[in-house]
Amino acid sequence: MSRKLKLGVISNFDSRLFDLLREFEIEDCFDAVIISSHAPAAKPSPLIFQYALRAIGSQAEGSIHVGDSTRGDYEAARSAGLSALLYDPEDRHADRPDERRIRSLAEVSSFLV
Repeated sequence: MSRKLKLGVISNFDSRLFDLLREFEIEDCFDAVIISSHAPAAKPSPLIFQYALRAIGSQAEGSIHVGDSTRGDYEAARSAGLSALLYDPEDRHADRPDERRIRSLAEVSSFLV
């Protein structure tokens, strides 16, 4: 698969995540898969985001993190200098700005430059 974007996964889940990615046959879709037990910190620490950026050879500026947790994803990514989108398909985070909330992963493409 040829793509211009670098994609990564940052998760506080354990090593079973690798099995899930293989089971769904998507492990090759990502340039890096970072789980907190293999990283210097867990979300919401900015260190795990910095670790992931180094793993894929990217900078915070120009990178977008998409996650479903207000504190562990949205706020944490922003504190690490990344742009962030809050995945909110069930509209549970109406207190967050609409322009930074997405209800479908298909919406991510509208934020890519």
